[in-house]
Amino acid sequence: MRSVSRLTVSGVLIAMVVGGCGSTSTTGHTAGSNSSSTPSPPSARELLLTAAKKASETSVRVDASVAVQFGGTGSVAQQFSASSATISFHLDLQSATAMSGSMSATVNGRSLTIPLTVVNGTVYVSSDGGATYKTAPAGSSTTDNLNASLEYLQSVGSVTDTGTASLNGASVHTYHAVFDPTTATAYLRGKLASSSTNANVVKLFQSLSITGGAIDVSIDANGHLAQENGEIDASMNSAAFASSQTGTVTFAEKFNATFSDYGAHIVVTPPPGA
Repeated sequence: MRSVSRLTVSGVLIAMVVGGCGSTSTTGHTAGSNSSSTPSPPSARELLLTAAKKASETSVRVDASVAVQFGGTGSVAQQFSASSATISFHLDLQSATAMSGSMSATVNGRSLTIPLTVVNGTVYVSSDGGATYKTAPAGSSTTDNLNASLEYLQSVGSVTDTGTASLNGASVHTYHAVFDPTTATAYLRGKLASSSTNANVVKLFQSLSITGGAIDVSIDANGHLAQENGEIDASMNSAAFASSQTGTVTFAEKFNATFSDYGAHIVVTPPPGA
């Protein structure tokens, strides 16, 4: 049960990275009432959100990893102290609702690699390296999370233009964004809670609190999201795991993701023999 609990907590945070594979909404610039006036250039925040939106409008490949360090107070201090989890994944996205790839998770030294495919409203997952697959309807919870894209960037409190850099031999523009804990917490609670009808899972999500975090984003010359690196600190009420427990579960996440091959010819089909 301890490993399951840690994976559940990891899943809460990795949703913020996996969400980068769908769509987002942006607030466009509104010119003044004088039609002859020159519109102001987009702000750093608007450029960031626009790049996130573009990630949902064409095919793209995503490589990402998430490392979570757990901690705890009260009755869960010993259970979660010095525990960790690492999750990495590769996804080839034809669209926000058609993708294939694999996810690898390591929790306290125990590793598992899971091939997965989402296509035609069905999720295909294998626990034996692709020999056999189990299926489930994609449902609104899957498509909603994927369509969320980098919508969580709407919860940044400030975005700073940090200049230019080189990424894989190409010039990129970089931005540093700081999350607003209140807005980020409200966004994640709502998004994650709406993805489940299980009362215990919803209770778990509703106990989540983002306590801090920041992200560095690189945007290429075409306005595409090229890379993101960030950190998020959060906590959960341990009573969400069991009413007899006291204290809090804390976790610090470091994540990075690289987006490449925008517009590549990617065709996702159900796994052979599935």
